[in-house]
Amino acid sequence: IPYSKFNHLVTRNKIEVDFHKDYHAAGKNKKHEIRLLALGVFRVLARDLPFDDELEDLSVISEADKRHFFYKFAPWIAAQSSKYIVLPRTVNELAHVTNLYRMAGLPGCAGSGDCVHVFWDACPALLQSRCKGKEKYSTLVFEVVVSHTKKILSVSGVQYGTANDKNISRSDAAILRIRNDGDILKESSFNHYLQDGSKAEEKGFYYIVDVSYSIWIELMAPFKHEPENSIGHIWSKQVESVQKDVECVFGILKKWFLILKHPMRLQRAKSIEMVFLCCSVLHNMLIEYDGFDEWEDQDEIR
Repeated sequence: IPYSKFNHLVTRNKIEVDFHKDYHAAGKNKKHEIRLLALGVFRVLARDLPFDDELEDLSVISEADKRHFFYKFAPWIAAQSSKYIVLPRTVNELAHVTNLYRMAGLPGCAGSGDCVHVFWDACPALLQSRCKGKEKYSTLVFEVVVSHTKKILSVSGVQYGTANDKNISRSDAAILRIRNDGDILKESSFNHYLQDGSKAEEKGFYYIVDVSYSIWIELMAPFKHEPENSIGHIWSKQVESVQKDVECVFGILKKWFLILKHPMRLQRAKSIEMVFLCCSVLHNMLIEYDGFDEWEDQDEIR
């Protein structure tokens, strides 16, 4: 994380969250450097280090204090999701997302969606039957919608591993929003070309997904069986290629934050949801900082 971003997060956290007040209320006189504690949080997320081993040796701060700060600082970052993880709310924001898809041959596409599983190593015995799905081990699953610039636009609530893509999409806010009348994703229109070269106008945007999703007009999936080199086959290959955006994001998240790649040792599903959301917010912060989400946009959206 660049120093400017790190300094910004730590400074804002000092203002908005008083970490030491719990100690003062308990009659303890502890005063740890917030920067060291914050570095420990990023070390846990990025390297999946345990609280009681390397971090204690590196910072000379007790395991209890580091764990206490982790459950203060990481949820605070996750709470920034309303600022950093948002679906298009205006025409300009919608054009910013859809233009690259139009240039890639998919006019009307507003994002790429899929589900990702994380290994829940500390899954309680009572929940293992609900969390052990196709992966053959206990997992929790999140549905994510991303843009072509690899920016995360939406993260669903945590679901147990046996939930499939169809079931999750029926309760995901991002999917429900694109289907609701009155929303900008449903009411806006875009232009596309027909086979004879004429221009046509279509109302309502869509997400590109894989074949495991429901067959809805708002979800565009490639065809399963098409003759080789036919129009449907070529189009399906194009959709599959562009839909790799979301798979790339999953790879980036698990490469940057090893806590998502390794078996999760956290006890509660809500804690894992908080960690996943925290990593998603940091991912979008870095995307914006590096300028990967900035490009010229011109489109005809009304």
